[in-house]
Amino acid sequence: MTALALLLCSAAGAHQSFVPTGSNRYLKLTLLGGGALRVSYTVMIGQMPALAARGVADLNHDGVVDPSEQAAAGRALLDEVSRGLIVEVDGVRKVPAWETPVTDFTSDAHVGALPFSVDLVGRLEPGAGSHEVRIDDETPIEQLSESEIRIEEGPAAHLVAAWQGHEDSGRQIHFLFQGPKRSAIEDRSIGLRYTDGSTRSRRRPLPLAIGGTLLGAAIASYLMWRKRLRKRTN
Repeated sequence: MTALALLLCSAAGAHQSFVPTGSNRYLKLTLLGGGALRVSYTVMIGQMPALAARGVADLNHDGVVDPSEQAAAGRALLDEVSRGLIVEVDGVRKVPAWETPVTDFTSDAHVGALPFSVDLVGRLEPGAGSHEVRIDDETPIEQLSESEIRIEEGPAAHLVAAWQGHEDSGRQIHFLFQGPKRSAIEDRSIGLRYTDGSTRSRRRPLPLAIGGTLLGAAIASYLMWRKRLRKRTN
């Protein structure tokens, strides 16, 4: 592979990477059509924390984390995330409908200082219309190095506003935090307001309808004027 290709690959995957001395957490919120919201949650466990994590996952202590043990490790993280990830939609806490966790032991299942990742994907269906969402993540991650949150706007949805902590007039779509919280009062919660495509589609025809009404009125006035003009000339 050429140096340019390596550089491009590195840049493309820069938002998700392993850190040798810690673990990185990545959360992406994707706004879908019909008011739906997809939650993608990835934990990248680096070499140092992976040594202990693989040892815990090796339930039969044979030195290898077999596929069933990998699946169990994924479910264990999902349980932690289900408890620690707070998702509120319009002021009510909701639990995403999670898919089966996906673990990636990078082709080497032995117990050792070998990085691996776990991917979780969930979905929320609050219904069509406008919604306000609040996200706060208290999931414990061993040797947490970095937490990243991204908001992705789909073609059938519109992000109205997004903010950290208290609502402001911003529309921020990327949030990055280093290490665990520095204190119990540090607010890393994320809020956003969005509308689905149906809300905007109902609004778009309004100017056309007004224009059509005005055009119809103008045509009717013109025809009446022509009719009166003919009567006068006759």
